[in-house]
Amino acid sequence: MTRLWRSIEDAVTLHGAEKDWRRRLGTEFESFRRFLIPTDGIVRRLAGDDRGGAWLVEEFDGQCYARCERTMLVREVSRADVVSLQFDMRRLSTEVAAALSLAGGVEFVGSTLHIVRAGALPASLKNLPVYVCTHKWTADLVKTVNLVAHHAGGPFLLLHPTGQPIDSQVRSWLAKVDGHTVALKQLIDVTGDGKLAATNRAERLMRQTLGIESADMPVYRFQKDDDFWWIAFDGTPRPVKDSSGMPHIARLLARPHVNVTAMHLEAMASGIHEVAKSGGRGDKVDAPTLESSHARLRQIAGELDQAKEDQDFATAMRLETERDEIRAYVRKATGLNKRIRDDTDAKRAGDSIARAIRRAIKEIDKRVPELAEHLRSDLDYGIDCMYSPREPFDWEL
Repeated sequence: MTRLWRSIEDAVTLHGAEKDWRRRLGTEFESFRRFLIPTDGIVRRLAGDDRGGAWLVEEFDGQCYARCERTMLVREVSRADVVSLQFDMRRLSTEVAAALSLAGGVEFVGSTLHIVRAGALPASLKNLPVYVCTHKWTADLVKTVNLVAHHAGGPFLLLHPTGQPIDSQVRSWLAKVDGHTVALKQLIDVTGDGKLAATNRAERLMRQTLGIESADMPVYRFQKDDDFWWIAFDGTPRPVKDSSGMPHIARLLARPHVNVTAMHLEAMASGIHEVAKSGGRGDKVDAPTLESSHARLRQIAGELDQAKEDQDFATAMRLETERDEIRAYVRKATGLNKRIRDDTDAKRAGDSIARAIRRAIKEIDKRVPELAEHLRSDLDYGIDCMYSPREPFDWEL
């Protein structure tokens, strides 16, 4: 899974030093360097390393200096290290338009870099105008919907990097103005050399989003929408209420014939780094695992400083929760004398996951019994979980 979409969404101002973008994009930085434009300005804050605090940056007489917030140490820094790189939304939208075969030119909407008209869909998809938006806060997204509705003058399709911030309030406003939305991560794949390409199901997903789904097209859907899920197994999608087991099933459907441990499912559900949840089956927690936990704690310190700088309160809360969980894990694994204890959480996790999935299948059986029967025969769960369908299905997740 590419880190591009989450990186754009997390970069609240769409600016950052090279170090910031490298941290967000990870190993994909070089592939996406083409989207980063050097500006005349510098960043005013640099994230620290795993052990240190953030650095405040100032410029005097053409030279840049950084002061550590934690130690008050001042050091001279190269301007190249603190120059602000702006994410090129025009180029991204142009490449998205090419991948999705949109017609027309690209233009910014409003006074910020966050909203771009990328073009229009083909006639088979009602020629609707398509907009790209990178805002992540509800208030900003509601303003975006109103601005785009006025600009479009009719129905439109709004593309968002991950779709996660599109909550019920935003969807309510979209419904009022005949707007539709879908996540870029569902429509666009990134090739090995960093190019953007439409996914195999991009057109089908847009058809379904716009309500022009082909009648002869089988539907296999397992998608969350607020507090319920749209479920279909070669039939009409029906709503099924949310429960703790539904996300576990979705993750297993996404990885057919791949063994996934219950510990890993729990870690993904909680959003906590896996080392905070990892356990053995009666084995002892080893020294490398504890060192990995400590390394993650140091990494969190730097990410937390950056999140606070970006005023990304949701990320900050998630990181603080993850930090507390890892600290609790380390205390539990070592005890007061810092010696490693036995860890047998794997069985507990397996029992918990099994109960949650059984409850979810029971709810599915009420609305989509054919899928419930399929899951009972082709889904294994416990300490190790795997979805092993007898034939491939093109799941919409």
